[in-house]
Amino acid sequence: MVRKRSLLFTLLLIPVAAFAIQVGAGAQPQGKALADKASQDALLDEIAELDVLRSLTPLKLTPDQIDKMLIAIDQSREEYDKRMTEIGLAALAPLADEIHAKHKEMLKGAEPAKALDEKIKKALISVEGKRDGVLRDSYLFLTGTLQSVLTKDQKAIAVQMEKDSIVRLGRKLDPNNKEGQYLTAYAVDVMVNFRRITPLLKQLKAAQ
Repeated sequence: MVRKRSLLFTLLLIPVAAFAIQVGAGAQPQGKALADKASQDALLDEIAELDVLRSLTPLKLTPDQIDKMLIAIDQSREEYDKRMTEIGLAALAPLADEIHAKHKEMLKGAEPAKALDEKIKKALISVEGKRDGVLRDSYLFLTGTLQSVLTKDQKAIAVQMEKDSIVRLGRKLDPNNKEGQYLTAYAVDVMVNFRRITPLLKQLKAAQ
């Protein structure tokens, strides 16, 4: 179950112009910092991190647990990238000569080749069709990490947070779901979907 962003995050993830704090008609943005795009982006990053911290801080992770999670996240990303690169190359390599030739031709004004377009489309569809299997392996690897790293109480907390998320979305809990399925959902929500989880975990460790 992929967790939806909190209402706070949803309301604040809006165009930059909306950061102008209105204190009556004609009010201007307060301070140069909010007018600077880099500062605004950093603020949005922290807002997103607040949302994820709601799922992390209740676990009261130890520095050792955080280190093990960081290692697992790096390993899963490296393996995912490696396998998807191999799959992509295997699908597109047979078309390499045609692609290179058509690229040169089109630089000189030639028309696109519909036949090549169809071959490329089929190749990319093939790659996408294999992505789910690679992702599934990554999810299971991270779930195994949580199973081994978290204490019984921490796992119970993570499972309950996932169940609460499902209820908040207006969906019924499946009585047949096992703990591992909820931990997989937690791994996906926190360790996969949030791309800045690595620096956030490092910040969490440093704050202890």
